[in-house]
Amino acid sequence: MPKTTWISISSDTSWDLSASYGLLSLDLSGAVSISAPVLRELLGSLASLRSLCLAGSLCDGRVLEALPVQCPLLRHLDVTRCLHLSPVCLLSLTPSHPHSPGLPLLRSLLAVDIGFGECDEDRRATAAFLLLSLPWLERVALEALGEAFALLLDGAFHEVEDFIRRTGMPDFRDLWAERANGCSGNTVPGMEKVEEESFSLSEVTDSCLWTQDSEDEDEGESNGTDGVCHDLTGEMTLENTRDNETLKAQQGGSFKDVRLRLRQVQGVSFGTLGALGQLCPDLAALTLDYREEEETVSGAHMARELARWSASLRSLTLRFSGPLSEMAHGVGSVGANLTSLTLEGVRADGLDPFLRLLHSCPKLTTLTIHMEPPRMHQAQEEEEEDEEEEREEDLEALPCLPRLSCLALNFLFDERQKRTPMSWRSLKGGLWALLRGAPLLERVSLVAIPCPLDPVFCLLLDHPAVPMKAAQSPALQHLQDLNLAHSDVSMATLSRLVVMDSGLFTLDLSGCWAVTLHDVHCLQSVARKRHQKLHIIWT
Repeated sequence: MPKTTWISISSDTSWDLSASYGLLSLDLSGAVSISAPVLRELLGSLASLRSLCLAGSLCDGRVLEALPVQCPLLRHLDVTRCLHLSPVCLLSLTPSHPHSPGLPLLRSLLAVDIGFGECDEDRRATAAFLLLSLPWLERVALEALGEAFALLLDGAFHEVEDFIRRTGMPDFRDLWAERANGCSGNTVPGMEKVEEESFSLSEVTDSCLWTQDSEDEDEGESNGTDGVCHDLTGEMTLENTRDNETLKAQQGGSFKDVRLRLRQVQGVSFGTLGALGQLCPDLAALTLDYREEEETVSGAHMARELARWSASLRSLTLRFSGPLSEMAHGVGSVGANLTSLTLEGVRADGLDPFLRLLHSCPKLTTLTIHMEPPRMHQAQEEEEEDEEEEREEDLEALPCLPRLSCLALNFLFDERQKRTPMSWRSLKGGLWALLRGAPLLERVSLVAIPCPLDPVFCLLLDHPAVPMKAAQSPALQHLQDLNLAHSDVSMATLSRLVVMDSGLFTLDLSGCWAVTLHDVHCLQSVARKRHQKLHIIWT
């Protein structure tokens, strides 16, 4: 297969890759039938490989040790969920490893959920070594990544001296001095071809690690070494690099002038946002976790921390078990330029925070929310609000997301209950605004919605009103996948959705208690008569 540039293999291991000398991308995610020795042998003939996904495979430390020799041009590596791989094994990817040439051209490294039970200190130190040693790294997903940022920012390298002795890695302070002094990475062999590749995650600059001088920085010089990478030999005495306090003193008492070129980061908690902000001022994508041992995070505090990326951030994922009102406040500081937003574990606490969230993120193309429904004691108040007839001027005042193409609003539900409690009936207006104001929607997931969906779709299909700033285009005309699992929806509404001219391909009705097997057969019959290929999921 000399002309093949991309192959994806999961359970099918019948491919013969021996002739794929020019293969650029290989996906072996979930290939648990391929042992680690076979993986090493397979990769030995793929010297041109640029992208490799081994997520969920049997990859181990020996596979990674062989990669720098077998696939020296690798740009992207995904070893997520490789349970036989310990965090320390990732050190063989760094050019500073004493027994490995490393992968100096690596731009993307995804390695979460590996090495269960491993020492947290090893994770932190490994992540810090990777950050300093991989000069072109732009996308990274590592556990303890936030702690690694804090380690670099504080210069507390003495805390990982035991790790250095055990692994044989060079002293952090020597590595730091080398990076700061030479800004090495500009002369990596093969780097001259990197700019020609389409894999790049962001615009290339001349250095991944630099110091910033606000007085001399000029946008017109940003493409040259003078404007980005400063020689620090006048600020440091390299003979004293093993004395951490001396090194910090020569830098003005801290490492806070350091900048990394990372653009996409996963593995940071709220408590390490400050360190991340100092080292990575130009983030485009951020996944943020909340840990129970950390102090309670307020929306105002989150807004202040996230605001530093208000101009650059395009994708944000927040994993937080607090109320939606706090999250809406925090997201508001960066929402104006976001195109993708994911909230996981938040708790619904009223319609106003939900609408405020929509209003603050007008450019979203993807919105995913996994949410806990309101408490049942709110049901009576919500029902009273729902009884009022919708006025057109009220509907037109609701915010919408006109660029949205993918929507997932999934609520937690108790599988022991046959029916989802209707505890948030006033959500009807917000749902209508989302569906009516997004004519480009292709995928919609509304799981265990705590309000009846018949009134929502009836309003959507019959009412002439449109939300604020929405186009007059028909609703759901591009809909391909619709998931209504565990929601309250009737056969009459489903019939109207199926006959829409939208090209609906998949309809998930799992756990919809109002839908019978006979109803499913009827829907399939209607689709066949329309020569429509409709796949219905129902249990």
